Amino acid sequence: MTGAPRVAWLAVAAVAAGVLVTTSIAQSQLRDLTAAHWIRSGAGHAPARVLDVRPRWTGPGRPVSAGLVGLSVEWPVLAHDLGSTGTPPPGLVDALRLLGRPPLRIGGNSQDRMWPTARAAPTGAVWTPPAGFWPAFGLLAREAGGPVQVGLDLAHGDPQAAIPIARAAAGALPPGSVSFSLGNEPDRYGVQRWARLADRRVITARAPSWSFADYLRQYASIRHRLGAIGPLAGPDFADARWRKDFAPFLARAHPQAATVHAYPLNVCGKKPHSHAWPTERALLARSSWAGEIRHVVAWAVADAARAHTPLVVSEANSVACGGARGVSNGAASALWAPAFLLSAAQAGAGQVDLHASGSVYDPFHVVRGSNGTAEVQPTALFDGLTFVRQALGPDPQLVAAATAPAGRPAWALRGSDGRLRVLVENLDAHRAIVARIHLPQAGGWARVVRMTRAGRDVAGRQRMAIDGQTRVSVNGRLVAVGRRTPAWAAVVRGTVRVALPPWSAAVVVTSGPSGA
Repeated sequence: MTGAPRVAWLAVAAVAAGVLVTTSIAQSQLRDLTAAHWIRSGAGHAPARVLDVRPRWTGPGRPVSAGLVGLSVEWPVLAHDLGSTGTPPPGLVDALRLLGRPPLRIGGNSQDRMWPTARAAPTGAVWTPPAGFWPAFGLLAREAGGPVQVGLDLAHGDPQAAIPIARAAAGALPPGSVSFSLGNEPDRYGVQRWARLADRRVITARAPSWSFADYLRQYASIRHRLGAIGPLAGPDFADARWRKDFAPFLARAHPQAATVHAYPLNVCGKKPHSHAWPTERALLARSSWAGEIRHVVAWAVADAARAHTPLVVSEANSVACGGARGVSNGAASALWAPAFLLSAAQAGAGQVDLHASGSVYDPFHVVRGSNGTAEVQPTALFDGLTFVRQALGPDPQLVAAATAPAGRPAWALRGSDGRLRVLVENLDAHRAIVARIHLPQAGGWARVVRMTRAGRDVAGRQRMAIDGQTRVSVNGRLVAVGRRTPAWAAVVRGTVRVALPPWSAAVVVTSGPSGA
């Protein structure tokens, strides 16, 4: 059996060993959580394309931060997720642990719209921390979180908006784990809606004449009045509008980390189903991962390097202004995330915080039942983020970034365990590929971890399976359902072949130190 029939047979075998729901509880949580539909969608209708991946193994590697995968969340969303009991839901703790105890950035638009107390809140203040928030937040950080960046208000121009929040955070969170940021996307204060007045007039946080010089003066003044609350990061610019001012900010403010935001697509002011509405194809285009990194991040990395400051993408996701349903919460987002994150690491960013705002692009949602129980419902993006961790390994170094033909992404990393990990993705929605990966290992075996489409959950969301399993909420905890299907591939004369169905990814892990 050779050629396309053999490839089709391999694809059928892969599905036969795919996601099988094994418990009645899991069956009630999932619907059609199998990979079989990708056969029906055309995996066997066209010959699989052979893709050569030739990583460059020589030369020094670029260190990849263990905190590359971070999370960003709006203040009200975090308060909703924590609930009112003073204790975080167990499923929320599970979600953060599965993501590797990621760095947490608490901020976004809400940090410039909050006030320490509800009494006498000024214009633009629409949210105040509720009772029980700080104890629950502190417990969550201790049980499952990494470093925490707390976003403070700058839009009001009043340190009384920031000082009590900073003190409360410093008192609630683990010592030494907290940093702060002052103002969210200040480069857009003069052009972006900030508040709606009682007469329904919409106002911006600053006049249209708002400039970088104005911002720097106010930033310095409020920072001085905050005192020694802890290290600050900044400036959290939204885009390249103030690009020329990024380096001057770093030189004058000396932040702990230089921060920017990055969204490859947006729905801001657009109508669904219009020609300008984002699509899955647009999200998986090279311009939405490698291109976005070049456009938004690479120049900031260069400025940060000259200032000897680490670069953090402190807010990112697939589609700005809340995401696009069916795109930001579908299989495309799970495949976009590894490509975007590793492109950022390749460019020199140490951390990328995927944002949650209570919208369709969130990595997960916390839903409360009538009995008060909290269920964490992961999305396909969550699956993609947990898959990235399979590629990183311990203390990873990016030793090669070999983008395969036709814009298909591929990366190679070496861990402190001496193993090599090669991540390759098939971004074609209809055609399977066979990745022919060249390794510095003459023979033996390599472990293969696959991420494949896995149908939809009970909420109708597309999910992904990793090694045949998908995480779902059962009695308030996140559990793995489906039969685990570990796979091994023979290394023949330094080459391993891995079949990838449409819209899937694989990480190939060598069997010994340095592939030996």
